[in-house]
Amino acid sequence: MVLDDSPTYYQSRKLRFEEVGKHHAQLDQMTLQARPEPQGGEIAFWFRAFGADEHDEPFTYNEWWMALVLEGKFRGDRAKCRRAMQVKPDAASKLALLDQLERWLVQYAEYLDELDYERLPKPEDYARAEHWFDQRIGE
Repeated sequence: MVLDDSPTYYQSRKLRFEEVGKHHAQLDQMTLQARPEPQGGEIAFWFRAFGADEHDEPFTYNEWWMALVLEGKFRGDRAKCRRAMQVKPDAASKLALLDQLERWLVQYAEYLDELDYERLPKPEDYARAEHWFDQRIGE
C-alpha cells in the first residue's frame, strides 16, 4: 500500500474525519446501555485453586443462584429444596444443579463458605436467585 504524503491527501483525510465526527456521538454525549441480566449459563466467577488438585473451576450463574436459594430460601436444607424443585416444570435441570452442588460439598465441605469469599452476595443477588428458582431455566 502506497500512502500519498501530499498536503492534498492529508487535507482530504482531515475533512473525512471531521465529517465522521459530525455523525457520531461525542464521548460526553454517549449513554451507556445497561448490562443485560445474565441468563444463567454465563460464568459468574472462577474458584481459584479448587479441590485437591487446586484447579481453577468455573462457577455459572445457575450454580451460584442454586447455592443462594439453598442458603437463603431453604436455610441449607437440601431435602426441602429438592422437594420444592420436584414441582417445577424444569425440575430435572435444577435437580442436576443441586446434585452437582452436593458432589462439590462432598469433595470440599467448606465450598459454600468459599462462595461468600469469591463473590459476596448482596440482597439483590438473593432476590434474583429466588426469581430464577421460580421460573424455568432459560426463560
